[in-house]
Amino acid sequence: MSEPQPVGDAIALDDYAELVERFRQARAARKRWEEDEKILSGQLLKLIGEAKVGTIGGLPVLAHVHTDPRFKLDEQRLKQWYPDLYQQFETREVAGSDYLKPAG
Repeated sequence: MSEPQPVGDAIALDDYAELVERFRQARAARKRWEEDEKILSGQLLKLIGEAKVGTIGGLPVLAHVHTDPRFKLDEQRLKQWYPDLYQQFETREVAGSDYLKPAG
């Protein structure tokens, strides 16, 4: 395999098409698993009800965790209605992160 060659802001991954396809398949599988997990979790939460722990054979297998609702600041509206105030408290992250997502 040859080293990928940059083309402007893009990089040719022709020799790595199989790796890209495996990445796409992994993302699709993860999405399906997450959907399954959400459905199964809902079913199990209904069964557990108010109990703190679900058991099998007397051994704990699931813990029922309750979280309080979180409140989120509507940053877009604050920025639109009070731009000066928003700017006074705006902060930037020191470091970003890199991740991949399907293009197109």
